[in-house]
Amino acid sequence: MAIRKEKDNIDSLMTGDKLIIYGAGNFGKDVFHAAVRKGLSIIAFLDQNAKPGRHYEGIPVLRPDNSSIPAHEKANIPIFLAVHNRDVELFPIISLLKTLGYLNVLTPVVFYDLLGDQLGNRFWLTNRSYYLQYEDVIREGFSLWADDTSRNLYRQVLKYRVTGDYDLPPMPDLKCQYVSTDIPSWKTPLRFVDCGAFDGDTIRKFIELGIHIQAVAAFEPDENNFRALSFFVRERLKALNDITLWPCAVYSATNRKPFFSGVGESAKLSDAGSATVQCVSLDDVIPYFRPNLIKMDIEGAEYDALLGAKQTIVENIPGLAICVYHQPDDLWRIPLLVQRWGCEYEFYLRQHAYNGFDLVMYGVRGQPDN
Repeated sequence: MAIRKEKDNIDSLMTGDKLIIYGAGNFGKDVFHAAVRKGLSIIAFLDQNAKPGRHYEGIPVLRPDNSSIPAHEKANIPIFLAVHNRDVELFPIISLLKTLGYLNVLTPVVFYDLLGDQLGNRFWLTNRSYYLQYEDVIREGFSLWADDTSRNLYRQVLKYRVTGDYDLPPMPDLKCQYVSTDIPSWKTPLRFVDCGAFDGDTIRKFIELGIHIQAVAAFEPDENNFRALSFFVRERLKALNDITLWPCAVYSATNRKPFFSGVGESAKLSDAGSATVQCVSLDDVIPYFRPNLIKMDIEGAEYDALLGAKQTIVENIPGLAICVYHQPDDLWRIPLLVQRWGCEYEFYLRQHAYNGFDLVMYGVRGQPDN
């Protein structure tokens, strides 16, 4: 597949030095400060939950249907759509804004050309020119997927990341993360390695679906999340004897690293973190567990954690459910890494949230060639 160059140049979309920001949450505030440093003038925030009289840094925070912005400014001043999370679909917001007369709405993919150097990568979101330098390896990654659904999704995701067209993001499967019904089923009873176990949400889902679990090794480095996980196991998994909980991060080697904690599901390894956690490689700590399913949702450490699980994976060829959206290049480098190990996997790609979030690579052991 070819990577199409970006549709619109940010310079051609900026009509002056004024802009409006949709979204007054953390991302919107970060966009505001980055735009100010670029010398831009923000005339307003728009937010569906705006309260009367609210301001941020002296800038009014208005509901989208507020009538105080003149029609000619609505039509011409760019709106930076500062929404980048898994729970909010962009298309209805853009449709609403255009109905209200806001005609120059720019998605994060587009305005990152201007502000990305200051905002830094946010999960997969980066300057869209980033992808153009990887066209050959992206094409190699395209060849790995086992079905048309995966290939079409891979193509759509990359096109959106490069063009920012709001009508390109595919509709996600919101119900079946880690148990997609249109790919081969996991072997049961499960011997399940849960990396990024959070509060036991994936284990809970498996139980609710009636999936037979034989053994669990669950890894969760955040102290608060681990406490919730431990409580869940004590209360709900009394009948499961073979379960171990590790208050550790999963990584390529067993060592200690800085950690950003206390932020729920977003806790992660980070050089900016004020805490320190114990990291372990799966090869070091569960050499005889014999897993038949490994899940990883570990906020960008998936590639390194796979390196630390190579021997376990090669020896057991477990099912894999690996998140591939936390880093811009995870989408192709993670399946290519596993493919190079020669484990006869068939790879599937499914998306389970909006805006490119909860994008999961599924690895299912295929039939060896005769």
